Amino acid sequence: MRYLEPDLVIYKGDCQYVIDAKYKSHMFNQERITEDLKEIFRYDLHQILAYSSFGTALNKRAILVYPASHFMSRELHISNPLTRAITYVCLVGIPLDVASIGHTKFKLDELIERLQRSQSPDQ
Repeated sequence: MRYLEPDLVIYKGDCQYVIDAKYKSHMFNQERITEDLKEIFRYDLHQILAYSSFGTALNKRAILVYPASHFMSRELHISNPLTRAITYVCLVGIPLDVASIGHTKFKLDELIERLQRSQSPDQ
């Protein structure tokens, strides 16, 4: 890989949002987590942390999006002791069927609202 390029980077106020979509089916296999699956997640996590490290914002949000059977999200908070930046990482599973579009949009709106609230100093 000659360069790192996430799917989307957004700056809003003092916050950086890095979004990277993955086209791997392992969110369908959550009940059977193997060592290989852990390694794939670890690689994806390191990749999005590398993407977010290039921005100068102290508040960072990184979102990894995978196909899934139903909407799901898991959140991690990772701090960098060198820069004191905190990166909030969300693993998001999105169903690919048309019937789920309305519900998925609603859940994504909720997630974005929660991420925006988590960047305010009084939270």
